[in-house]
Amino acid sequence: MRFGAWLEAEQGRFVLVLPVAFGIGILAYFALPAEPAPCCGWLAVGLAGAGLLVTWRWPYGRFGLAILLFASLGFARASLRTAEAPPLMSVPQGAVELAGTVARIEPLADGRRILLAAPRVGDGPVLARDVRLRLRADDTRALQAGVGIQTYALLFPPGRPAYPGAFDPGRQDFFSGVGADGLALEPVQVVSFMPGPYRFEHYRGRIRGVLTPKPPTGGGVAAANGFTPVAKVKPLAV
Repeated sequence: MRFGAWLEAEQGRFVLVLPVAFGIGILAYFALPAEPAPCCGWLAVGLAGAGLLVTWRWPYGRFGLAILLFASLGFARASLRTAEAPPLMSVPQGAVELAGTVARIEPLADGRRILLAAPRVGDGPVLARDVRLRLRADDTRALQAGVGIQTYALLFPPGRPAYPGAFDPGRQDFFSGVGADGLALEPVQVVSFMPGPYRFEHYRGRIRGVLTPKPPTGGGVAAANGFTPVAKVKPLAV
C-alpha cells in the first residue's frame, strides 16, 4: 500500500501517535551527552508549530510536523523539569549534626528510613534538597510525619549506576529532590512538632502501618522477593 493511501485510511487515528512522539522527545533529551541550552526545546516547538500552521492543508506535512511538534514538546518539558529541580548540594564528609523535619517514614527489614525535609547541617542554612536517613536498628522512638528531629549522621552522595545502561538512582534522586543519603549514628532526638503540612502523610503512614506486613528479615534478593532466611543444613559425615 502506498504511503498516501495508508495515510488517507488512517485519518483520525494519528492522535494515538502523538503521546509516543512526546515520549521520544523526552528520551532524546536524556540521550544527549551534555545539557543543551534551555531555549533549544522551545525554539523547536515554535518552529514546528509555525510549520504545522503553514502546511495544515497538506496531509503529509501536517502528519510529519504534528509528530515533530509533540517530540519538541517532550524535549522542552524534560529540559524545563531539569531547570526547575533544586540545585545540587555539597555533601559534607565525616560525622555531622543533622536536623530536619520528618516528611516520610519507610519501614525496612531491620529498621526504618525517613525522609528529612528542610534539612540543616550543624548551624548552617536550610538545604535546598531533602536527605534520606536510615535510622539505627535499635532506635525504636515513635516518629510521625511533621516531627522535627536532630541526630549525628554520616552523609553520602546519591548512588551511581552499577554498570553502563543500568538503573541510575542518582537521576531518580535528582528529580525527586533528594540530595544525599545518610546513616544515623545515634538514636534521633525529637525537638519540635509541626503536623500541619504533613497531616496527610501522617494518616497515610498510619494506614500503611496497619495494612502493610512487616518486611522480611532476609537480605539482598531474598528480602526483595519476600523470602525468609532458611537455616543452614549441616553436611552429612562421610
